Amino acid sequence: MAEGRGRHSAGRKPRRKSPIPTSPQGRRSAGPRRSALSRRRRTFRKRSFAGGGAVMIAVAAVLVVVGVIAGTNVVGDRGGDDAGDRGRSVAGDSSDRTTYLVVGTETSSSGIEVSWMTLIGVDAAASSASIAYLPAHTAYEVPGQGLQGIGEALGTGGISLISVSVENMLGVPIDHFIELPATDAEALFEQTGDLTVNVPQEVRVSAGADTAQVLFDVGEQVLPPRFQTDLLYEVGLDGDETELGSRHLAFWQAFVETHSADPQALKSAVAASSGALDSSDSSSAEQASFFTDLVSLSPEEVTISSLPVEEEVTGETELYSISDADIRSFVGETFGEVPNAGDEVRVQILNGNGRPGMAQAVAERLVGKGYRVVLSGNANELYEETRLVIYESTPEAEAAGERAGELLGVGDLQVSVQQQGIVDLTIVVGKDFIDAAETEGD
Repeated sequence: MAEGRGRHSAGRKPRRKSPIPTSPQGRRSAGPRRSALSRRRRTFRKRSFAGGGAVMIAVAAVLVVVGVIAGTNVVGDRGGDDAGDRGRSVAGDSSDRTTYLVVGTETSSSGIEVSWMTLIGVDAAASSASIAYLPAHTAYEVPGQGLQGIGEALGTGGISLISVSVENMLGVPIDHFIELPATDAEALFEQTGDLTVNVPQEVRVSAGADTAQVLFDVGEQVLPPRFQTDLLYEVGLDGDETELGSRHLAFWQAFVETHSADPQALKSAVAASSGALDSSDSSSAEQASFFTDLVSLSPEEVTISSLPVEEEVTGETELYSISDADIRSFVGETFGEVPNAGDEVRVQILNGNGRPGMAQAVAERLVGKGYRVVLSGNANELYEETRLVIYESTPEAEAAGERAGELLGVGDLQVSVQQQGIVDLTIVVGKDFIDAAETEGD
């Protein structure tokens, strides 16, 4: 492949780029990204992630379902025993930290896709902040969808399903989300201004048939708004989502260092960004205050890191895996101690009423309150009433089941006669949960 240079050289302000091809929806095309991924997929051999690991999870799910169906005993009245206060803690994060999940998206011919995810936490009272880059295709349990890349949840449950899935994986409570399309990112950067970034690696992009050109050289360079957007969204011909993450870390380091000199100027810039951050569950005033608090800290008080994943390829899908032990270590090093992390009640959710989205609705009520969804799927039949199945007749297990029932507003607590060690609690969601949820929404 022939190669050209000159679109961006280190240490100099780049020339204005020629127009970028757009999709019919008017946003930047994700074509080069897809082409790069397809080329690299042909060079990877399939790893165990595509075989034994997935099979083991499927077998585990079957075993747990059998445990529910094989036989249960209803837990009797304990005569006013305050079981709800026993067992594992189910309290949320008690710190003063505010967190935002920022999800970068692009529009391609196949629809809107997630390019990256970043979780930002700011605890102004403790003078600390954390910024964590998360590959969009990090594989974890997505409630109702099973084991898949978390970013793929956008098409089935929207940003809210991505948010609960990230919180389920990390154990870090998420207060707000922002969806940031590439076009909106550029509009935001038009207000925040140029940024001097130390780009960690060369990035090449397609320049036509059998031709490539350098988008970024290695080293420190001044990036105007359009190039800042490319830095965060363009994977490049030779890159992957982990390499993209290293550029995100460089961007955030430069962002914090630059704007810490004048936090109020950043606050005004965010407020003037003409709706670039409108795809959010928070107001523009809240967003401006949050980012002002972030850059009001000294750069040394801000931890910036990337989730340490391993790349896996299964069929045509590229995923990134990480063990629960590595997740806990990463969270501790990046966000500090998080209550319940690694000690949550492990939950399986089975849809027993036939209405789509039940696992997501249940997860949104449980995740962050001492529960972690590890399996989800459909029950083998429909149920009128929700069942909360535990596998040990102990005060701790009963307390976890009862607390789940309180959070859901429905559920009969039962003890399975078949023991297993995969989950602590199985929730078979009956039709009564639909009524309870609709009543709650009135």
